[in-house]
Amino acid sequence: MAEVVHTGYLDNDYLDDDYLEGTICNVLGMQVGFAYKNIGMEVGEVTTDVYPLGMSVNYTDFPHRVHDVYLNNDYMTTDYLQASQCVFVGMQVVQETPKKVGMQIEQVLYNTCAFRVLCEFASRGTVALDGDNWTATNQETGDFSPNNLNTDIVEEVFRSTSTSVTLTVDTGVAQGVGIDTLAFINHNLTEGAIVQMQGSNDNFASAPNFTTNLEVTSENLFYIATSIPNLVQTNRYWRFVIQDTSNADGYVQIGVIVFGRADIFSKDAVLGCPSEPITAGKTHFKDEISTEGFTNVMNDRTTKRFLRLEFEKILVEGTNQQGTNFNILVDYMDFARTSIKCLVIPTPGCIVDGVDYPDVNKAKRFAVFSKIVRLNEISYISADCDVIYGTVRLEWDESL
Repeated sequence: MAEVVHTGYLDNDYLDDDYLEGTICNVLGMQVGFAYKNIGMEVGEVTTDVYPLGMSVNYTDFPHRVHDVYLNNDYMTTDYLQASQCVFVGMQVVQETPKKVGMQIEQVLYNTCAFRVLCEFASRGTVALDGDNWTATNQETGDFSPNNLNTDIVEEVFRSTSTSVTLTVDTGVAQGVGIDTLAFINHNLTEGAIVQMQGSNDNFASAPNFTTNLEVTSENLFYIATSIPNLVQTNRYWRFVIQDTSNADGYVQIGVIVFGRADIFSKDAVLGCPSEPITAGKTHFKDEISTEGFTNVMNDRTTKRFLRLEFEKILVEGTNQQGTNFNILVDYMDFARTSIKCLVIPTPGCIVDGVDYPDVNKAKRFAVFSKIVRLNEISYISADCDVIYGTVRLEWDESL
């Protein structure tokens, strides 16, 4: 064999083992070094017209793949190093590019005891449904359609013909809707009524994916999820199976149903929460006309809730944390202004032994379904050059 001169082409020693020892012909030697990072190949020179081919492989921890067909043509079908003319010297390599493996994580800070506001109602369906997304197993004749549940006027009600009825809503969202906040506003249900909420993605052609019973409170009913809704609790279709056999009215009546995913404050007091006292009550609305006989004629209309909250020294910006709660308030005011009704629940639950618990009676205490009366000014103070606090005052009036 002709002398082969190499200058460190391979990381490993080349032809360091006795290779083709004892042969009587000049041969073509090829050695391929396989390592995790380096692939080398070096070929010796043939001095005769006899072309046997030899290959020696040295590999260390080299990831490999096995293929059913190594070469497109028959490869070394004759005896090894037999005096013959090699027609093909073939090499076939499959390069597989590593694929990126992606992971997406949604991190949610959820609690059941801090201020929450629901502005976008999945219960009203998509734009394509145009508000025509509720059905009922029975309804009173006249203007008592179940689609009245979508209006902001709570006096414009749905009414059934009996004390048992099932209301079904299509959210129109194919991937489904999770519910962490829900309210029945202006209903006539008794506290002994049974109301079951069910979720489905096939419009209840099969058994519901999710079922839970709602606790009924007079006038307004609230539901606060104990945890962020999971996949099973995310459904396109929702229905409410209502049985109120002891209802003296002989029918079920509901003004508004709203549900969806609320914006929720962190319960960390540093980030901001409503300051005490919370101012709430009712306003009496009436029409009054003075007559010539020094008397008044009065038309007594109704009473409506009002609520005033002050978020004192809420964190706006800090060196180690941003004002998440402040941003929720600002985004809410920018979205709702003074023209869009939202569901505001200042006290949706409580903390018992360090654990959050939803409490529908506490939710009912100060909750309002209302517009903002006015967009008040925000007062800012700076503790130092890196930390800013703000005080936000908001007022709601359900008569609007």
